[in-house]
Amino acid sequence: ENPEHLDKRTCGYRRRKEAVQRKPQVASQLLDHVLAADITADYVLMDTWFTNEPMIACIVEKGLHAIGMVKELKQRYCLAGASYSLSQLRSRFVAKNGSEIIGSICVQTKQGIPVKLVFIRNRNNPREWLALLSTDTTLEASEIVRIYGMRWSIEVFFKSTKSL
Repeated sequence: ENPEHLDKRTCGYRRRKEAVQRKPQVASQLLDHVLAADITADYVLMDTWFTNEPMIACIVEKGLHAIGMVKELKQRYCLAGASYSLSQLRSRFVAKNGSEIIGSICVQTKQGIPVKLVFIRNRNNPREWLALLSTDTTLEASEIVRIYGMRWSIEVFFKSTKSL
């Protein structure tokens, strides 16, 4: 549906216009609104849907750091001049029994953005692993995991408030 038939002065027009935009574009605009309102944040937390190079570049360009879960797709990371997949980077670490964190490594994205990847055990299936990405490469792996864990509390809050 085209929002052009709506009165451009209304909230309905703006909401409809946002609804037909791509999610990363809306997320970028949302960050612009937040920053324009002088709201500060140490990190932008996101799930796998948003943790991709264009979104990461957008966040870094705005002067913020991103922390998000990444999934194995076709993306590659640069290390010492070579290109690696997430699985190839994960295979550099031997999982220690009882440890949630398998390992971490600083690499660059295809566009040259420095990031730290943290490989962790999947709590639902300990044989599987998950990967977190942080643009703040100075953080310890455990701190990246802790900060990303805050995302779940936020998700629960939103779900609870929507059901009121």
